[in-house]
Amino acid sequence: IPLIINEKHGDKISAEFMKRLSILCRNSDDYIQTGFEVIKTLMNQFILNLMQNFSESPQKRVDEQLSEKALVGYSTFYQILLFLAQNNPEIQRIARQEIEKFISNEPYRRRTYISKLGEFLINLAVIDQSEYSW
Repeated sequence: IPLIINEKHGDKISAEFMKRLSILCRNSDDYIQTGFEVIKTLMNQFILNLMQNFSESPQKRVDEQLSEKALVGYSTFYQILLFLAQNNPEIQRIARQEIEKFISNEPYRRRTYISKLGEFLINLAVIDQSEYSW
């Protein structure tokens, strides 16, 4: 997947990016939703790996290097996610739908539905926060 350096760069490579995302998602008809799920999973995994390395490694220098790499990786996928959400309203609709289920239906607040809270929280990054009165 090409990197999104800034908005101008994203606009320039948008067609190629979407083509590669489609290939990555095995040319699924719903590759936008699949791509969104993949990116949320990767972002969550970066955070989980970072926290696991902190708890397991007594070496401060190694922790700092791993932290920096994890942060760069997370930020890269965050930029990709924001680019996708800005150019594909479907992503914002999916995120809002998941959040609204969580807010309005207690069963959707249980671990059986939201097994990975970190992935769910990423939905908050792509919606317009002013739509909700927290």
